[in-house]
Amino acid sequence: MLIKVQITASQLARISICPASAVLPSVLNNESSMAAYRGNVIHKFLEDYIHIGKQKALENINEPEYKLTCEFIDLEPVLNGNKIIQTEIGFKYNIETQKVVRINNYRDKGVKDNSLELKFNNNDICQEITGICDIITISDNGEYTILDYKSGFERVSANNNYQLMFFAMCCYLLNTPTKITAGIVTLLEN
Repeated sequence: MLIKVQITASQLARISICPASAVLPSVLNNESSMAAYRGNVIHKFLEDYIHIGKQKALENINEPEYKLTCEFIDLEPVLNGNKIIQTEIGFKYNIETQKVVRINNYRDKGVKDNSLELKFNNNDICQEITGICDIITISDNGEYTILDYKSGFERVSANNNYQLMFFAMCCYLLNTPTKITAGIVTLLEN
């Protein structure tokens, strides 16, 4: 039996606690919320900020309430001193082969959302895990910094964060960096 499931790396923590929850999005009506919309606007702003600068990125925001939030964001500490800065990097990890495929800048690939369909074999065992990393910086000496933006209404810890561990594993398998540091950038309303 083939079960169609969509999953992102951000769901790994929930699925580790309750594996059956992997099928919830395919069973429930998965309507987007205002909080999810806010998160998408802020994520797009952050990506634009890195590529075209803060002022031009602010001009691309049509909603005044989100523009006000974004005006207070300062990415200069992240941007300074890094040789390479990449955003929206997609990873697809095959569990059976333990191989990672990297998809550069997901937004440019015409993907409408950040989830990919998991493939199951005849025994209903997951074969792939996918995810999109918000930002990766690479220093001159080969050190990687992986950052994930969280725009929800509560803080998320970077300690034992399955999503960050997934991205670190993918970077390591593809590049063998000298060091990997991972963190959460929390963007709260207040």
